[in-house]
Amino acid sequence: MLDTIGHSYSAFEQYHAMRLAADMTDGLDARQLRRLVETVTSQRGCRFHPGGDRWLLSEEILRKAGAGTSDAEAGNDSSR
Repeated sequence: MLDTIGHSYSAFEQYHAMRLAADMTDGLDARQLRRLVETVTSQRGCRFHPGGDRWLLSEEILRKAGAGTSDAEAGNDSSR
């Protein structure tokens, strides 16, 4: 699953691997969660960008993994 997220052949493939990861987070141990967070984080802003489906799914994964993200990283400026 991590390889598919990090080295997918298409956005479709990456999205569905991330959907599976989001559904599995409760069953992962600390090491597995850390590797998932690292993989998803490495793809943010590179393979997908704020506002898209994969970005929103990455937010869900990071939230479930306890990693969280800042509003600045997500491209949200609440001062507007």
